[in-house]
Amino acid sequence: MKKQARVSGKRQSPSEGASIVRACTIGACSGLFTVLILSLVCALVCFLAEASDTLATPLGLMSSVVSFFVAGFVAAKKKSAAIPCGLISGATMSCVLCLISLFLSKELSMGLSVYVSLLIRISLVAVSVLGAILGANTKIKRRRKRRK
Repeated sequence: MKKQARVSGKRQSPSEGASIVRACTIGACSGLFTVLILSLVCALVCFLAEASDTLATPLGLMSSVVSFFVAGFVAAKKKSAAIPCGLISGATMSCVLCLISLFLSKELSMGLSVYVSLLIRISLVAVSVLGAILGANTKIKRRRKRRK
């Protein structure tokens, strides 16, 4: 017999945790693909613009915000547990981007203080949670429309 965990009054199968991890992995991969595409577009804009130094940081932050939002949104579309999906996919993306930036640059802080850099990273994970909440809500609304 399989054991079933009891979480908040609901019975949860052992494969439930695996499906959340799978959804978060798909969300994080889609977010990383989005940040890659947006970074290439932003690099092209910075290359073509005359004031590329002043545009680099805001465009990089905007591409990060959009990609973290996409990661949470896609993860919640795969699995409707919004907050865990948003947290896990956002934290995964943040860790992967930190590892990548270790190899590509000498500093992780974008020239900012440690506290500001930490606040930005926490805010990006919060944006991922927001995307997951919105993704789960659109999934629920779509189900309600199909039932009518």
